[in-house]
Amino acid sequence: MTVALGVLVSDALVLAADSRATYGNPRGWPKVASDYAQKVLRITNYVAGATAGWGMLNRRTIHSLATEFAGGRNPDERLDTVLPYFLEYFEEQYNRHIAAGYDPPVDPGRVAISFVVGGYATDGLGHLYECNIPGRVCEHRATTANPGAVWIGQTDIIMRLIWGVDPRFDRTVLSPEVNEQLNNLALIMYFARMNPQDAIDFAQFLIRTTIDAQRFSDGIMMTPGDIPGVGGSVDIGVVTSTDGFSWIDRKILRGSRRD
Repeated sequence: MTVALGVLVSDALVLAADSRATYGNPRGWPKVASDYAQKVLRITNYVAGATAGWGMLNRRTIHSLATEFAGGRNPDERLDTVLPYFLEYFEEQYNRHIAAGYDPPVDPGRVAISFVVGGYATDGLGHLYECNIPGRVCEHRATTANPGAVWIGQTDIIMRLIWGVDPRFDRTVLSPEVNEQLNNLALIMYFARMNPQDAIDFAQFLIRTTIDAQRFSDGIMMTPGDIPGVGGSVDIGVVTSTDGFSWIDRKILRGSRRD
């Protein structure tokens, strides 16, 4: 119950996510646990990520575990050297969580935690990956020389918008000709022409559109009554090759005073 995404353009990597956390109560009803979850992760000065899926392992948030991992790494470490250890760390945390009996393991082929992870590697380029736990399965999605974006979590609204069809629709019932027509309805996104501000605006647009679409709807006709699983504020971090990681928008702790 999340939308998290990475947008990699020629000059920067943008990581963004909403802030809503949900859970199933003892009756099996979905509940909003918080609108203040931290899902954008600073891993090193040149590597960052965002997460969807399970929000906790071993009674700790994914954010706190990622912060612990980051504290033990060289702050200037690059993506290609840190990513294998990041995934190994979370695979171990997942295995410990299951062994302790906090949750049953996910079914084979299913995902407990997804990450969008990106940053600058020792080859000088920015890279963007989608990675899943368990299994440490990673897909390389984009580079600064070949920009692109990846989104994870509750992405049906985004898929409708970009690709023109809900991902729950079974396209195998369609002929190849009709499927080709659907493919041709996808929006053409010129990531290669985006500057960092465009990438920030694009990330905000997709997450805010999902939040608002869920706010004004109640699922789809085939599965009515969906919980609005995406909400709260949008956190955004940016990584560049020169300045490293910086926050663009981030929740902060506060009291009742606003002055």
